[in-house]
Amino acid sequence: MLKQSEKTVLTLANAISLATNIVHQVSGNEVANTLNGSVVNKAAMGELIASRVHSNFSNFTKQAAK
Repeated sequence: MLKQSEKTVLTLANAISLATNIVHQVSGNEVANTLNGSVVNKAAMGELIASRVHSNFSNFTKQAAK
């Protein structure tokens, strides 16, 4: 049986993957596909989404670690 923290990590990983796929599918020409002149691929998009999720949860994880 997985611990709650492991379940949470897996859930967030799945959410990030789902969000990345959705953004990649719907972005098309409506969203810029370059960042500082470099093409943004699916992996980079996933890292951006993960970074945003991490920043949203960082306050909670800091409090839980205390």
